[in-house]
This record gives sequence, C-alpha cells and structure tokens, in this order.
Amino acid sequence: MRFEDLSVREIQRAADVYLEHAWGGEVPQAILDQVRDIRACHETDIALELFDSECSSTYADGSGQGGFRRYVLRLGNRQYPFMKLVIQEHLLNGEFFFSVDTHDNLSVDADNPDYPAWCELKRHNQELKESIEDAWEASGTPTLASLRELMESMVAPGGACAGRATILLVDDEADVAVGLKALLVARGFHVELAHDGVQALERLAEEPRPDLLMLDNDMPELDGKHVVGEVRASERLAAMPVLMTTAGRLTVEDVGEVNAFLRKPYPRQVLFKVIDQLLGA
Repeated sequence: MRFEDLSVREIQRAADVYLEHAWGGEVPQAILDQVRDIRACHETDIALELFDSECSSTYADGSGQGGFRRYVLRLGNRQYPFMKLVIQEHLLNGEFFFSVDTHDNLSVDADNPDYPAWCELKRHNQELKESIEDAWEASGTPTLASLRELMESMVAPGGACAGRATILLVDDEADVAVGLKALLVARGFHVELAHDGVQALERLAEEPRPDLLMLDNDMPELDGKHVVGEVRASERLAAMPVLMTTAGRLTVEDVGEVNAFLRKPYPRQVLFKVIDQLLGA
C-alpha cells in the first residue's frame, strides 16, 4: 500500500483485529484507551501521531543510509505486554504494510531454569502473530504477503539464475524470504531458503558450502547469533561471509562475529550493495 493510500479506517480496523486476537474480551483499560484515541481520529496523520515513530538508518559495515519509516504501537497480549502493531516500509520505497513485532528477542541461556517457559512463550507469540496477520490479510489489510507479491511482480517471469554466488537466506518470515529470493535470483544469484536456525545449520552441514550466509537474528528457538556462533566455531565454515539482519539491537560483540549487518527496515538497493561488497563484486 502506498503511504498516500493508508487510511485512518485501515489503521482502526487493524487495531481492532489485533485486540480481538491478542486479548479477546479482556482488554486492559490502558490498551483500550490507546485504541479509543485512534478510533476518535479522522485524519491518518493524527492517528499515526499516537504511534512511536522511527526513521531508520541502515548500516552495512558502518556505511549506508536508510530513512525508511516505521510506526509502532505497543498493544501486548494476555501473556506478554511488549508485542507491537507495526506499520512500516521494508525493501520497497514508499510501500507500507502491517505486521506484528513479537519483541521477544531477549537472550535467555539454555541452562537458565526459565528457558523452557521462555521458549513456550515465544511459540505462543509467534502463533498469535500469524493469526493476527492472517486475519488482516483476509480482511484486505496489506501484510507481509502483500510485500511478497509486490517483490515477485517486479521480477520478469521465467528469469533464470545466471550462476553467480549461492546465498543461503534464513528468515522465519516466509513471505519476506520468498519475495526477497525472487529479487536476488533476478540479479543472478542462486538462493536457498531456510526458515529457522535449525534448518540453517542442517543445510550448512552439507556440501557445497554457500558463498554467503544471510540470516535474520530474530528467530524463534535458535536465533541468528547462535547460528553465527556455530559457523565461526567450524573450521570448514569459519571464513564464510555472514550478513545479519535484525529489527532489534546488536552489541559490539555481536557485530564482531559478522561481516556486515542491516537494521530492519532497509531498502533493497542497500541490501544489493552490501551483498556485492561481501562477495567481492
């Protein structure tokens, strides 16, 4: 959806669907007040003022400028107060879509006694995210599926891979991964997909080794930092370039393990430039 086509009614409907799935009939008063204020708006700009607004800078080896907009409203759910409704650009300039940010990327060690409960909460949040986004899609609200369709529409049908480098793309957002694969294949790359850290490590154990690992950090079960740790500990894989993407924050120690990183949301032009640099184009 183009920003100029984003209506206040679309925002109100998306918030109502979110509350129905995340809270049922037991919505806390503070959350009700936030959504009531949105329902009272008659202008899109006024409604968006009630969101936290971000204008991202994207980084790739310390360079590259972004500027993609992201509007965030923390509405939580019955088990976790930090989940968010998000309206943002990503990859395609000027195109906005709705998504749910589970915001559950807190690092909990496997030997922590709360680790099993934490994993169960993350599974719950992921299932809830999928149910909300499915309901949005069914009602015609633009979602990640819309982004995938736009990316696929930009690629000429039947385009063949030109046999450049092989990229292993790891992202639990299946729609984004599929659409991004289409864009990368159109640029001549061979692209393989994995949708979680376990699948990524299984593929990396096989030959031939990919030329580049591009992975999202914020994945359930096994996050990107864990995958990178396994890669760097392997004599066979240690030299493979790694591009990490994240909607969260990385520490200096995290960045030291990867060759480049991009903060979501980022434009596709910056992504292409970084990949070419990492592959020595």
